[in-house]
Amino acid sequence: MNHSDNGTYEGMLPCDQNVFTDEQIDMRLMGNMPISVFGMFTNLINIVVFLDVEMRVQLVNHFLLALSISDLLLLICNFFFLIFPVIAMMSTRVDLHNAYPVALWHAYPLALTTQTCGVYLTVLVSVHRYLGVCHPFRAKRWVSGRPVKTAIVGSILFSVLINVPSWFELMIVPCYAKSFSQTINFLSLTPLQQHRAYNIIAKVIGYTMVMFIIPFMTLIFVNCRILVALKQSKHLRNMHSSKKSTTSRSMVMNQFRMLKNSKYADLFQTLTRMTGIHPPFLSLTHKPKSYYERGIQKLPVKWAEFVNNNGNYLE
Repeated sequence: MNHSDNGTYEGMLPCDQNVFTDEQIDMRLMGNMPISVFGMFTNLINIVVFLDVEMRVQLVNHFLLALSISDLLLLICNFFFLIFPVIAMMSTRVDLHNAYPVALWHAYPLALTTQTCGVYLTVLVSVHRYLGVCHPFRAKRWVSGRPVKTAIVGSILFSVLINVPSWFELMIVPCYAKSFSQTINFLSLTPLQQHRAYNIIAKVIGYTMVMFIIPFMTLIFVNCRILVALKQSKHLRNMHSSKKSTTSRSMVMNQFRMLKNSKYADLFQTLTRMTGIHPPFLSLTHKPKSYYERGIQKLPVKWAEFVNNNGNYLE
């Protein structure tokens, strides 16, 4: 390549100096960057919490730990993919202008990979909850240490494999920067990414199926089943409580009827049958009688004495 009089290199395209608009710069720096920093901080806290020995006892926390790590990596890739290029383009350092295309070339496929992994880890958390609510006995056998680790590793491998083509969508090419009067790195689309059939199959159909239709349909199904199971459980609990309340009310009414129809002399025996408590003074060997009962029992004796004492008058 020969240097021309106008300050460019023959056969080399000049670098685009207006990569981002003012609106994009404001959105990425003022909106995206605070959210990314806050998300990184909260996910670091989640990772520290879920790494605790007591938290790792519950298997669902293994999913949440992997999800927190995935979200943290996604936010880091998001920084180098969206924020760092803006900072580099606003600077006057040549090394930053050369570094951001390399960082973006790595961050783009890694961001897609961690995004896919986060989506399917979220699906796994919902499936774990579905098994615990709708199939509690099977969950004890299915949801153990090995299946959980296999599911996490499987989601990671699936995310890596499904995003392998994204590594071949961008390439780093040299361009001439007038502001630095030298060549710098610049990103360009590969022929694969510019192919119409690839964009339709991979970016439209494949991405929509993998990132939206399959996970959202799964989430809708398992969450609807969870809601139905919880509703049925609540209905059964209400029926049991209502039946128990009705039975208790009926028992109380029967006890009041027994007390109402009982004689005063049989009151203690009735209470004994109702409560099941047998005081010593109500034992079968010794049953105290009321004054009325004792009077009835002594009536024949009193009548005989009266006849003997007043026989002359009766004659």
